[in-house]
Amino acid sequence: MKKRIWLLSCVFTILLCGCGNSEQTSAAQNPRVTEAAQTETAAPTPTEEEKAGGEVTGKILSFTGSILSLQVEGEENSVEFEIGDGKVECQNGILAGEVVVVSYEGERKKGDITKAKVLEVSDALKREELEETVIAGQVQAVTNNTLTIATEENESITFITTGAKYDLMQGLALDNWVDVSYKGERAGNNARNLKVLSVTDKNYLEEAEEEVVSEDTQEMEATLLSVQNDIFTVQDDEGEQYQFSANHAKISLRYGVLEDSEIILTYTGKASADVSSSELKSVVDKDPNVVNEETGGFSVTGTIMVCGDHVLTLMSNDGAQITCAMENAQIELSKEPALGDYVKIVVKPNKKSNVYQVLKIASAFSQD
Repeated sequence: MKKRIWLLSCVFTILLCGCGNSEQTSAAQNPRVTEAAQTETAAPTPTEEEKAGGEVTGKILSFTGSILSLQVEGEENSVEFEIGDGKVECQNGILAGEVVVVSYEGERKKGDITKAKVLEVSDALKREELEETVIAGQVQAVTNNTLTIATEENESITFITTGAKYDLMQGLALDNWVDVSYKGERAGNNARNLKVLSVTDKNYLEEAEEEVVSEDTQEMEATLLSVQNDIFTVQDDEGEQYQFSANHAKISLRYGVLEDSEIILTYTGKASADVSSSELKSVVDKDPNVVNEETGGFSVTGTIMVCGDHVLTLMSNDGAQITCAMENAQIELSKEPALGDYVKIVVKPNKKSNVYQVLKIASAFSQD
């Protein structure tokens, strides 16, 4: 009996030794297991400050409608923020050259702020008002929201003229010289992040012949639908559409040639869809203080390229990037507005800012 107990004890001891050697061999053969465990343990964790977020002050370099690029003092590379659901509370909008403060939450590291969530973009306390710049050029193309000119240096520049005053004595004939006044820092021929204030030809007036007033001069109150170079397409109160050539017409429009603005046209001949049947003499605001009495604003039709909780950016049919604040907007859609929707928005005019207030959003497909 004692011999059996002794033999069993020996066998048990041998088995324990074998298991221990097996575990040691397994660890030796798989060093990556322990290394990975050590690496996971050594990974740095965000500080409380990084988790909480903060503020960054910098000069605006560019804005794509969603990505805001800043030059921050002390940082070699530009810093980019995705506006997302953040608010824009800047007096002059998002102008290249303006100094702004970006408030955010989440992690931020130099060169990598992808985890930061923008809360608000606002004016910096210490900022200088951007100076007004004037550039001369010859008219190359005109639409409701854009003007393309060719400068003396053969530089082709397309400006977003939404809300800019048009004061032209010699019309919109191609190659006419005009002065474009704007605020913001232009980067070469990139004029996207500026605010155009006015377009005028007052410095290029030729000695005009005395105007003969024709007995068949007529007036028409109409809504401006579209502008393609010098061709104005308008609609009267009865829904009839006409076209006029503004080649030599005097144009005085406080907020520019905006879609759905109410105007008064003076012309001779017969109004029709054929521009050759009439001669347009002048185009003025029906009311300089009201773009459209019924809607309270002008219209922009296009595709939504960015849509957050507070900011919407639209690419208009004529290629203008229009950024708007969404607060209190009347939404006449079957769902919430989303990326890619083709819409018509009614916008409140703004003479200082390139960020506008949306009054109404509706489907562009439902328009007559």
